[in-house]
Amino acid sequence: MGYRIELEEVEAALGTLHGVDECAVVYRKLGHGLGEIVGFAALSADRPSEQLIRDVAEILPSYMVPKRVAILKALPKNANGKIDRVALQTIAAS
Repeated sequence: MGYRIELEEVEAALGTLHGVDECAVVYRKLGHGLGEIVGFAALSADRPSEQLIRDVAEILPSYMVPKRVAILKALPKNANGKIDRVALQTIAAS
């Protein structure tokens, strides 16, 4: 769409929101050169994903706001203890 998006910036903004303990963002390809930003968050406070999207929209330009945010109990980790982005891609596709 002509915009350069740094997923780390989106994650940083999402991570500043109240109640977000851990978060990650992936880019999910939809085909024909299109895709969407999908966020994942583990929360310490009960907040709906729609509220997280509205709150992050106040921080980021509209083209960087995740289309959806999935709330998980904990983000999946790989053998090294880092966030498993491959597993998140699988979750985003479902």
